Formats: sequence, C-alpha cells, structure tokens
Amino acid sequence: MVLERKRIWLVSTVALAGFLAGAIVGYYIGFALFDTAGEWFINYLSIQDYYKEFQDTLSQDGFIAIFLVGVTPVPFQVAMLAAGAGDYPLWLFMLAAGAARALRYYVLALIVLWLGPYTERLWGKYAGLVGWSILIVAGTMLLLMQFL
Repeated sequence: MVLERKRIWLVSTVALAGFLAGAIVGYYIGFALFDTAGEWFINYLSIQDYYKEFQDTLSQDGFIAIFLVGVTPVPFQVAMLAAGAGDYPLWLFMLAAGAARALRYYVLALIVLWLGPYTERLWGKYAGLVGWSILIVAGTMLLLMQFL
C-alpha cells in the first residue's frame, strides 16, 4: 500500500478478495475434510489450544468471535477450520470475516494515506499492540454482556 498509494483502494480490495477466497477454502477444509486434512493442518501449525478454545466460543458467540479473530493477531486459520467443522452457516462466516478484514485493510489504507512513508515503521512497531488491545477490550465487553 505504501508503494501503490495511487491504487491503494484497489490494493485493499484485492487483498480482501484474496483473503475471502482463502477463507472459503479453509471453511470447506474444516467442513468436508476436518477428520483428515483439518486435524493435520491444526497439528502442523501447532494451534490445537487455539482451535479448542475457538470451537467453544463459536458455539456461543459465533459471529462476534469470527469478527474478533479477523481484526486481531490471532491466526484466522483457527476460525476457518472451526467454522467449517462446526457447520457454522457459511454466509454468516463470510459476513463476519469480510467485515473484519475490510475494516482492517481499509483502516490500514487510510493510515497509509494519512501518514505516508512513515506508515510501515509505525505499523510494524504498534500493530500487535493495537490488535491485542482490541481483543482485550472486546473480550471484556463479551464478559460484561454475559453477566449483566
């Protein structure tokens, strides 16, 4: 995006389209091939704990959980496989995933337009902190909603 500022919206949209195509593939791996390829993939990435936690969350707060994984640094492969294996509705999965990543990509595009060449350095330094902060705030809100 930094190098293609004149086509920044096209770059963001192509990134979103590529992400959604990959999300569909991951969903169907979870849906159709979880017992073989899905489990292998989870073991290969060493994300067994993430997967189990997300599967539990998906059954209770699916849309919000998928959205939060999409905007935070948690590996999205967990959401794809869990949603497919858990038979979560594909259209809701794609809506949550698309909204989350659209927010992420288009906000990043706005930051690049605003800050220009300094963006890469700032993003590298603070992206993890921002992502984890969003996750903590959202998790706190979910807990409060459960108990209030």
